[in-house]
Amino acid sequence: MVDIYNYRKANPDKPAPNLIYWGHYVAHDNNRDNIGMALELSKSQMKNFLEWHPQVLHDLHESVPYLYTMTGTGPYNAWLDPIVFSEFQEMAHYEIEQFTKRGVPGVWTHGFYDGWAPNYMLYVATGHNSIGRFYGKDGVPFIGTRPSRKAVRRLLQRIHDATTPHKHAESPELRVAAINRLLRGWAEYFNQGPVLPTYKLVRWYVQRRLQRWLVRRSGQAGTGYRQYPDEYLYETLGLYALPTRRTDRPSAKA
Repeated sequence: MVDIYNYRKANPDKPAPNLIYWGHYVAHDNNRDNIGMALELSKSQMKNFLEWHPQVLHDLHESVPYLYTMTGTGPYNAWLDPIVFSEFQEMAHYEIEQFTKRGVPGVWTHGFYDGWAPNYMLYVATGHNSIGRFYGKDGVPFIGTRPSRKAVRRLLQRIHDATTPHKHAESPELRVAAINRLLRGWAEYFNQGPVLPTYKLVRWYVQRRLQRWLVRRSGQAGTGYRQYPDEYLYETLGLYALPTRRTDRPSAKA
């Protein structure tokens, strides 16, 4: 990755090498970079694993338009603990159920994967009775991830529920932090295709709901537009600003 970065910096008008390439010290693939313990990256990963002993090691992967939560299709490595494979199957099926329930389209599993082979970094985990798995989603524009009307309504309902009088006991900073988590997660997933008009709608709704919540919380009259202008929401309270231009969109990494 360092070599590719330096190449792009030195040659901005030339196409960059493929991620599978011969670097200064090894043939390298950004996804399959555990060549035994020959690389400093492998040594560092093993050191961290043995120090922290994580139960799950996640690879945040770029591969396909819709979100892939890994299970693989087998055959699985017979020399590894079968509990590991049954547990990440269970995790993937639960995640699909939860994503689908929240209106996120296309989440899938049971696709190609062989991370239980020693040439994968995740073998650091699977070789030590931990779960090594990944989520896959690429950064290529894909019309299919445009939010549906149902997904937008779900988000607006959650924003509505986050700005009701029942939340008046909380400080504005805590409310905004909770709303920011909703917006960031939602925008990270729905960030491909013609999403900017939808961002504009959501941004307007969030601003108005939050302004109304603030003015009612303070016992004032009005809509809150004058008392708490948009600049106050973003600059003082730190409200997350959904992108207004294509170049500002969050990257599509899971």
